[in-house]
Amino acid sequence: MSSTSFLRRFSSRQQRLSHVFLKDRLAKARTYKRIAGYFRSSIFELVTEEITHIEQVQIVCNSDLDPWDIAIGKASRQAREMALKEKWNEEKGELITSLLQRPRYRQLYEILKSGKVEVRVVSAADAPFLHGKAGVIEARDGTKSAFIGSLNETRQGWQEHYEIVWEDQSPEGVAWVEAEFQYLWERSVPLPEAIVEEVGRLSRKVEVFLQDLQPVDVPGAALVEAPLYRRGEVLKPWQQSFVEMFLEHRELYGAVRLILADEVGLGKTLSLAVAAMVACLLEDGPALILCPATLCQQWQVELKDKLGIPSAVWLSNRKVWQDANGHIIKTKGAEGIGRCPYQIGIVSTGLIFHNAPEAQCLLERRFGTIVLVRPTAPAVPVVSR
Repeated sequence: MSSTSFLRRFSSRQQRLSHVFLKDRLAKARTYKRIAGYFRSSIFELVTEEITHIEQVQIVCNSDLDPWDIAIGKASRQAREMALKEKWNEEKGELITSLLQRPRYRQLYEILKSGKVEVRVVSAADAPFLHGKAGVIEARDGTKSAFIGSLNETRQGWQEHYEIVWEDQSPEGVAWVEAEFQYLWERSVPLPEAIVEEVGRLSRKVEVFLQDLQPVDVPGAALVEAPLYRRGEVLKPWQQSFVEMFLEHRELYGAVRLILADEVGLGKTLSLAVAAMVACLLEDGPALILCPATLCQQWQVELKDKLGIPSAVWLSNRKVWQDANGHIIKTKGAEGIGRCPYQIGIVSTGLIFHNAPEAQCLLERRFGTIVLVRPTAPAVPVVSR
């Protein structure tokens, strides 16, 4: 028998690969080994029923992890989980998709928790970019079939994109793909349970309206999809306590007058930023952050990178606002400081201490929250409403 008799070729230009190849082969499969691209939520969307009847499914994926992150040890495992979770949540449109496709996430979560499916990720050192896609499907009668193609293990790859697949049923072809799979499998690490639980969390996520929430519930609802939380981080207990105290004073006294004092590096900026965000969401009015000029950019970066909040910094030498992406919002002069394009404005305290023209413009404005960052002391006053 010629070697070409073992080969079959498929093109999405001529037929739907998800039906003429994938579903047909997996319906009769006992095991499935796959070298895929990235691990994505649509990974089993087209073959949920077929996957549930397979005894063993093994998939190795990209991770974009540094080899150091793959090392054994509690600290590195935590770093690896955080890095993978951040990569998972970077997928374009994942936030909206998780709301619109909750059944997909629920099915994926159930499959991952079943124990039949094992997903592992490989470091950038062993596979700088795992671009080669291949797999081996073993049927219940013991026969094996290998395939190589351009497609990722996603709905788009199997159903929407232009893709090609070569199937090879020869013993040497199957052995070659299995050897490649085994090489990567032995150098990979299990997909962290944190990612599996993130899939489960997304399957349970619901959309709420701000007006339907009690003030005490606003921080949790606002932070659940913040970059900080999507990376696997959380507010420290003392940061949570400050936000709770902020809301308690707001509810009891109708106003907040607090001084936050702590050691350097314990997260005062984040505590105050969350309080300012919550006050803006509760429609108390815009927030004004007054801090030394050397800290203005730091505040803006933390608001964006940790909370996903847009803000603007006042550039006094140019009399303009600058957003977190470096875009300049022009004004008509010093009075433009009173018309911040965002709910949170960041201004240098030097303008106040030197009685610059902008200071009077700020005095004429009403702010829901004012945070004054002291330049030489660790105590930070915050005033709301």
